[in-house]
Amino acid sequence: LSDDKLCMLVILNVESLSEYDDDQAINTIAHEAFHVTNEMLNYCGVEFNAHGNESYAYLIGWVAQCIYKTYVKTKK
Repeated sequence: LSDDKLCMLVILNVESLSEYDDDQAINTIAHEAFHVTNEMLNYCGVEFNAHGNESYAYLIGWVAQCIYKTYVKTKK
């Protein structure tokens, strides 16, 4: 990869999440969304701190939503 490109592969076995209760699945989704967000923003030079965490909050929400949508599709 060149320095100006970010490529991130996220592998989460959402089918295994269907074995969980929904509350356990949500917990795991949030947990993994934080890891993805942390890696993405660290790459961009954005540090998590008490004064600069809004970008983390928005991105975690978006990542969790993407994972959740995939989780819901696998439950059908």
